Amino acid sequence: MEKVLKEYCDILYSQMPIFFKYLNVIRVYSMYIIQISDNLNEKISLINYYETDFDALSSIEIAKQLVGQIDNSLVSELDRCIQNGTIDINGDEGIISCLTVTNGHPDITIRRTNTIEDVFSIIHEFFHYIHIKQFDNNITDQNWYFFTECFAMIGELYTIFIALQIDVLHNDTIEYLKKYFQALSSQANDTLLTSTILEVYDQEQGISEKNFEDYIARNNLSKDFMQFAQVINDLDDFTFHDSSTYTFGFFIALKISERMIKDEKYKDKVYYLLTHIRDYDLETLLLYLEIDAIINDEEYIYDTANFALDFSEGIFNNESKRLCLEKR
Repeated sequence: MEKVLKEYCDILYSQMPIFFKYLNVIRVYSMYIIQISDNLNEKISLINYYETDFDALSSIEIAKQLVGQIDNSLVSELDRCIQNGTIDINGDEGIISCLTVTNGHPDITIRRTNTIEDVFSIIHEFFHYIHIKQFDNNITDQNWYFFTECFAMIGELYTIFIALQIDVLHNDTIEYLKKYFQALSSQANDTLLTSTILEVYDQEQGISEKNFEDYIARNNLSKDFMQFAQVINDLDDFTFHDSSTYTFGFFIALKISERMIKDEKYKDKVYYLLTHIRDYDLETLLLYLEIDAIINDEEYIYDTANFALDFSEGIFNNESKRLCLEKR
């Protein structure tokens, strides 16, 4: 068991060293998301149903309308992706919306729900496409791993903020956000488990059942939650990458999107960096996007987390079209 875990950690450490730099922050963000989810679960009965049916054409047109609020060039780019078949909006019911690369060509499949979820699925996957095409569709680049969900969520969350201010989209967007926060919770739980494993590995220069349990005791973590054997059974080569990019990406994207709403120049800078990402190394991108300020400043982390908590509370207040953005 310990041999399997060591091999797992060795692989991740060699392939994704950037995540080890931010392990503690990723764990903190995971705990915040779990707290948000717990808060929402107390009110889950308040979730209603989507008010509007969205056919394929209306979903595409609304998606183009929303991405155009970031930059007009995205409207024609999205339209090209629809016309040339890069985006398939008629995915089978059993699949999930996703971007895949086949023979060097990116393809986006959208699982149709005929609700506003289709609009934001198109936008989320489209921003993956904008990102990956700059790397010659190579998803093994470390820059891709680190930023993929962050950039997709920037596009999605920014357009969510815009949709909340549009009367005909507001109520359905509220309902979408309730499901959005719930889905993040399972990712956060996976991230908390695996990032704890990796932090022990990093600090102890190795991993064993004993030093794992010692770490749990020193940090007053729940023994019931952190069962060593269960963690091992749940591990695979992709668990930490998938869950951590969602968890980390959400908090970074939430703060960036909030600022983009308020600051036009910052929005333009984010869009420029998004569309010229290959021109910069990872550290420079972190600096230019001011992500290091979010990551390294504890007050900034707590401010971001508090905004997320306020935002999750605000999605149940249908009287406020701007939700927590009005409070800031």
